[in-house]
Amino acid sequence: METKNLRLLILDDSPNEAENYAVIFRNAGYATRLHRITSAEDAETVLAQNWDLIIAAPSSENYDPVDLLAFIKAKKIDIPYIQLLNPESLEDDQFTISYLKKGAQDVLSVDVEAEHLLLIAQRELNNLMKRRSLVRSEKNLAESERRCNLLLDSSMDAIAYIHDGMHIYLNQAYIDMFGYEDKADMDGLPIIDLVSADNPSDLKDLFKHRVESSLACRGVRADGSKFPILITTYPASYDGEECMQVIIREETSTVNSEALEEKIREMSSLDALTGLYSRAHLSTLLDNTMEQVKSTNLNATLLYIYIDNFDSLNTQIGIAGSDSLLASVAQLLKGHFCHEESLARLSDDAFVVLVPNATSSDLIDSVKLLQEKITKVIFDVNDFSIQITVSVGIADFDKSVASPQEIIDRAHRCIESSTASNIIKVYDPAEELAKAASQGDLLATLQQTLQQESLKLLYQPIVSLRGKSFEFYEVRLRMLDAQGKELPLTDLLNVASSSGMAEQIDRWVIVNSLKEVAKMHAAGHNPRVFAQIGSDTLKNENLLDWIKKLFAATKLPPECLLVEFTESDAATYLKQAQNLINGLNEINCQTVISDFGKDENSLLTLNHLPANYVKLAPSLVQALRKPEGVDALTEMLNQLRESKRKSIVPFVETASILSILWQAGADYIQGYYLQRPMPNMSYDFSSGQ
Repeated sequence: METKNLRLLILDDSPNEAENYAVIFRNAGYATRLHRITSAEDAETVLAQNWDLIIAAPSSENYDPVDLLAFIKAKKIDIPYIQLLNPESLEDDQFTISYLKKGAQDVLSVDVEAEHLLLIAQRELNNLMKRRSLVRSEKNLAESERRCNLLLDSSMDAIAYIHDGMHIYLNQAYIDMFGYEDKADMDGLPIIDLVSADNPSDLKDLFKHRVESSLACRGVRADGSKFPILITTYPASYDGEECMQVIIREETSTVNSEALEEKIREMSSLDALTGLYSRAHLSTLLDNTMEQVKSTNLNATLLYIYIDNFDSLNTQIGIAGSDSLLASVAQLLKGHFCHEESLARLSDDAFVVLVPNATSSDLIDSVKLLQEKITKVIFDVNDFSIQITVSVGIADFDKSVASPQEIIDRAHRCIESSTASNIIKVYDPAEELAKAASQGDLLATLQQTLQQESLKLLYQPIVSLRGKSFEFYEVRLRMLDAQGKELPLTDLLNVASSSGMAEQIDRWVIVNSLKEVAKMHAAGHNPRVFAQIGSDTLKNENLLDWIKKLFAATKLPPECLLVEFTESDAATYLKQAQNLINGLNEINCQTVISDFGKDENSLLTLNHLPANYVKLAPSLVQALRKPEGVDALTEMLNQLRESKRKSIVPFVETASILSILWQAGADYIQGYYLQRPMPNMSYDFSSGQ
């Protein structure tokens, strides 16, 4: 799909097989989110969300593929479904036909080549994307048609659509112009009965040809009286049927022009659906209020009323149902507030109330009462009975408000970050200032720290349990303030990631740790450093070339650096991780996957990453307090040994754990039992054996 994001469901009893399918798509460049269906209940739960593709094994003890297909069909879920069958079953065409009739998009052999499966999946994903695009287009078209009909209904011009001389649509202005009570009185009435011309053939020609044309003639009212009109026709379509649009204007109008202009201004200021003020008119009201607040001591407050979970409701009841619900809520708001307040519809899910001569504290009780009223109402929409709640953000005007949008944003921000419903929150400038200052201070601190290089590196040894060891050290970063006090590293690194500075920090660590390595080489030592990189650095395709240039400049051997990144980052950016590992292996620079083993598919992911070392997740070490934890670690280490990867166990803090790790087969250990991170590479590896 265009975004290369894939939400993949697998029906297979084997986690290994499920992960293998996910790897096929990850290798093809898809950022794949995998879920393996484990039961009928699990399928029902996950299929309530949006997924892009299902691949089903020939059979499953957890959930029969036939039952899964039946569930998808019954719920009318649009998701491509690929059924895999054993080769012998595929020899019988009836198996294939049976699954296709049940709704599968394709049936393939369980031994299908990865490229074949990928091509079939891409075909179905492209079709899914087109179907989703079509649904969006149809929804937009329906919304556009609805708005066009609203405009036609509210137009001051008399407008009708004519097919074969008969009315198929007419607006209220058209009905009023000809003096009829309602539309029913004009049903079945041909337009030729409503107009009169000196030359009847002119009328026939006007309605005969579907071209833009005009004719001055006379209209015939219901009481038989005639009046001068100008008829203009345009070729058009209505409900997909070719027809003509007819606009009729009185040639000499007796309507008071000033009254007409006032009516037009009034209608342009209102939202056609709810009858509340439109967003454009709201902006004018807010401008006027701002001027009054700044020039006088007037108080004013804005209420931002948001319908909770409106997107889900919209999906449930459709566009027409949503419109009906919004109109009903608007009427309820009109009944709750008095004539002094200005009510406006801001968007599909939000209303705004401008309250003059009041502060937020004056309105809390009224807002609570409004919420109670809305909660008690059952809205009948189509065939649904809907109960809703609303959340309300409240913002007081003050002289610092610079624009109408700013006061709306203040009220909106009160509730936008909340996951709760039916809440009331008042905008607090002190709270928002503190939050902004916190983020700003951290970013400013980070920038200053990097500019002044107020960073330091610590080194923690990694020691072999299996004989002679290289002088391995893991590099640990610390950031310092002006007084030399350590700053909160996690918070600063989060800010670095969000501000695009994380890669700069990773490269600083690599460069400066290699400077220390060069000093140690000059002193007769041969240390090797583990330097951690984050996801921003890992996914940068220029990293490999930068490392090569770094070694060319420093003249250091590439084996003195081991590049370390987490398993989750490697799984997310699998292709980039593969390219980096392969490129580093070519120059004899090794790699380490850390925080390994938290996922049941960790070993399968490792099959696609030829890293040299694997550092286990802390949770596996913590689990050693229980016998099952020891068994799990032993099994993990055995599989790593079979894959010819060296294992590293971190967070070793006591001597009692060493015998367990020795018997389990760990290759290296790291932790405070050996040495805490130190500012220099001073560990005596000979005494550690």
